[in-house]
Amino acid sequence: MKIILTALLAFSLVGCSAREQGMSLEKGTPNYELAAKLAKIDSTLNPDENRVLATTTKHEITVGDIIIMIRSRFGKQADNLDKQSPARIKSLINEYAENTAMKKILLLEAKNNGILVTESDIDSLFQKQYAQAGGEEKFIKLLATNGISPEVLRIDFKENHTIDRYLKKFREKTVVISEAEIDSAFAEDKTASVRHILLLTQKKTDEQKKELYAQMESLLKRAKEGEDFAALAQQYSEDKASKEKGGLYEDFPRGQMVPPFDEAAFNVPVGELSDIVETSYGYHILKIVGRKKESRPREKVKTELKAKKSQNVVKELYENLKKEYELTIVETS
Repeated sequence: MKIILTALLAFSLVGCSAREQGMSLEKGTPNYELAAKLAKIDSTLNPDENRVLATTTKHEITVGDIIIMIRSRFGKQADNLDKQSPARIKSLINEYAENTAMKKILLLEAKNNGILVTESDIDSLFQKQYAQAGGEEKFIKLLATNGISPEVLRIDFKENHTIDRYLKKFREKTVVISEAEIDSAFAEDKTASVRHILLLTQKKTDEQKKELYAQMESLLKRAKEGEDFAALAQQYSEDKASKEKGGLYEDFPRGQMVPPFDEAAFNVPVGELSDIVETSYGYHILKIVGRKKESRPREKVKTELKAKKSQNVVKELYENLKKEYELTIVETS
């Protein structure tokens, strides 16, 4: 009895630690031929070796998995990937290795959380595609033209729909917007309007930058002494997008401009001039024309806040799952 129990325990441990093996490619198939063609550029993709390109604690992601996913995304256009540079192909391999691993992780999480997508659900999705394409026959022809089989698309639909349902359930459970957060959104300035003068410093030497900074100091002094700021912008600014409008940018939202510019636009008092602000473009002087607060209905603001927070919590979920499942891209020569 002890021997049997020991054997059963050993089998159980092996079973728990074993990873799900990746797909392989059958000779003579379009996917095999694609891998063989790309292997002439990057030997990592040799379909006969079918190397492991990524691992998690539960999965192995092979060349076969990557090629199948690439084919499902690109269709016949995948046959032109050999025209890409070796660096681009290597980048694509790593990108799809991680994407495939994450897809498998999310499908496993969905299963563990009781997410179920039925064949009837997928039939409904296909019916919507038929309607958009002008009928089933036209849709099937469209797939054939792009080198995508209905069977592969059906699997893709089911997996993606399963992940979508899992993420929706996760967001509903995780994302909560408090009344205080909504109040804060109404309290802060939503948009700003400014006039600005820009002197470009890109590709300038240190000595040239010193000269430009001195010119900016002179312009700031003139503006502070009361010269018309719009006229100065029209004469001196090198920002083609706003120069003819006297340097005016109207009602742009917080976060749209480069950070130093954005910070000045939303913090310098209305009606006043900023100091010289340096960005990746060059030196700026801003005159704050005005700022506006949120004016949309409260429920619409809440929906927007929820959408933004949803993006952040999903990104955080992905990072946590990568760590939990020890997602690793296998380095290849």
